[in-house]
Amino acid sequence: AASLWIVRRVGRLLEKRANARLGWLGERMVAEHLQACGAAGFHLVHDVPAENNGHEFNLDHVAIGENALVVIETKMRSKPADKASHEIEVVFDGKRLSWPRYSNDTKSVWQVGAAADWLRGFVRQECGIDVSVKTVIAIPGWKVKEKILSQPRVVSGKGVAAAVEQAANAISAMPLSRDQREKIRQILESKCRDTQH
Repeated sequence: AASLWIVRRVGRLLEKRANARLGWLGERMVAEHLQACGAAGFHLVHDVPAENNGHEFNLDHVAIGENALVVIETKMRSKPADKASHEIEVVFDGKRLSWPRYSNDTKSVWQVGAAADWLRGFVRQECGIDVSVKTVIAIPGWKVKEKILSQPRVVSGKGVAAAVEQAANAISAMPLSRDQREKIRQILESKCRDTQH
């Protein structure tokens, strides 16, 4: 009985490690695709630590544009081996993501929305600036079909830069000055440095 418990425990640890590595690879892939946004004048900040009611989390990527901030959440999953390449698609209906083996992923949509709410409040508290925050879910390595264009935008890894630019360049009632964008960048980068060991 003890050896069976050990085998199960080791199996869970190996699976957890593989999932963490897969997530890290996805975030790196998205960061590389976001470099086009940096070249287009956006400030990019990665892995912003956050806390809400004792719950710690991080914002995978934040793009700072003239009219908005954009929170980019990366979702990376292994593809099912038993599916043909044309079946490996994630569908977004405006409320949920439908993966080949899980058709009711509302958590990812909620998660990026909660991250945007946190960022909006943090910028207001730390910088005294009311800002528009848009959201994008990036799914590298998968085909993505958006049945409706809404918030969040849901795109493949390759489509993330265009989605960020489109979201951040939409007309805003609260455009950001160069000084405001720089202040936001500095406070977010400082937050990243303060939590690194």
